[in-house]
Amino acid sequence: MTFQQFFPLTDDIWATVLVLALILFIPSLCRKLRFPQIAGLIIAGVIVGPGLLDIIETDAILGYAGRVGLLFIMFFAGIQIDLEEMKRNRTWGVAFGVLTFLIPFATCLWAGQSVLGLDADAAGVIGCIMGSHTLVSFPIINRFGLDRQKSVTISLTGALVAILIALVLYSAIVSNNGNESSPLFLLLKLAFYVTAVVFIYPRITRRFFRQVSSNFSHFLFVMLLLAVTCGLACLIGVDAILGAFLTGLMMNRYVPNTSPLMHRMDFIGNALFVPIFLLTTGMIIDIRGVCSDWNALWVFTVIFITGTLAKWIPAFAIQKMSHFDRDDRLILFGLSESHAAGALAITTGAYSAGIIGLPVLSSTVLIVLFSCIISNIVTERAANRIFKKGRNNEITSYERLMVTLTGSNTLKALMESVVRNTYNIKPK
Repeated sequence: MTFQQFFPLTDDIWATVLVLALILFIPSLCRKLRFPQIAGLIIAGVIVGPGLLDIIETDAILGYAGRVGLLFIMFFAGIQIDLEEMKRNRTWGVAFGVLTFLIPFATCLWAGQSVLGLDADAAGVIGCIMGSHTLVSFPIINRFGLDRQKSVTISLTGALVAILIALVLYSAIVSNNGNESSPLFLLLKLAFYVTAVVFIYPRITRRFFRQVSSNFSHFLFVMLLLAVTCGLACLIGVDAILGAFLTGLMMNRYVPNTSPLMHRMDFIGNALFVPIFLLTTGMIIDIRGVCSDWNALWVFTVIFITGTLAKWIPAFAIQKMSHFDRDDRLILFGLSESHAAGALAITTGAYSAGIIGLPVLSSTVLIVLFSCIISNIVTERAANRIFKKGRNNEITSYERLMVTLTGSNTLKALMESVVRNTYNIKPK
């Protein structure tokens, strides 16, 4: 019996067994090794995928579940953001979004034309890929309970701005190479789409929640809104991740973080769909094919180094202007470093349109892998330090409480007890 006789797994049940085993044991192994769990799942997908050991194939069901997992990540990013904090920091958030797109876009545009010898359209596509980012490492922020951190709020706002700019510029490049709709028409459709969602969703959500009391119906209703918004986003020509993030923002006021509905969505998303997305992201990477193409490796090296350094500059600039500390700068950089579905969507679309060649397509797949690994390592370490600092501050700080007393007999004894415990005075 040979390895090829058993693998890749063709039986859906055994393929499910393997996927569930990886989701269960890889995070535990990563915790013991002190390695980011998200990066561990991506690497596991690379190992078992068709590009290396070919133990399991990315079939339609896994692809669907992985797509849903990415939408859950963007949905959670929108629903768990503090809207009041976002309003207070909207100026910094928009500034960070513009900087974290324009600087990588400009540097990669220059590197693509000057170093790699690409034409302006191909270099512009590379700039859109590296300028935008996907919040792959946001589950780490959620796990540490830092979603209300100021640097996190700025990063989330910046992600929305960067994605919007990237999609509009990419549409302009495509329209310049074919008969696609103009960027102005795309902006008009996008404005109408966002206005309709912002105006309609809160009203129908309030009405449905008042008239229907079943928690299961609430869950299905929110999932239906998420699917409709993502479908409409694809219909007007933008990526579904934008619709998922917008749905999260609209549901923010109606789904509290401590509600049973939020717990159900968090359990289903983070226990199943998000890990499957990370596995499928690794499984689409053909390591053997990419490593055998020296031209693709050269393109990857130039783009990745240039784009990563360009992503660091906006984080450093916002940190200095906002008087953040080093860990907040790492949060800004970590959340904006990863490239996933948005990069793959732009790349495959540009390859189909003949704007970029196979070396750029292959190098983008490597960029997805390494950017996600760096993003998760940086975000994990920074979030862990911020969490420990916050916990230490809670331990050393004193809270002031007001206690209402109804009887004068216990007042003197209570106050004496408080004084003794506060100043360590021994009783006489």
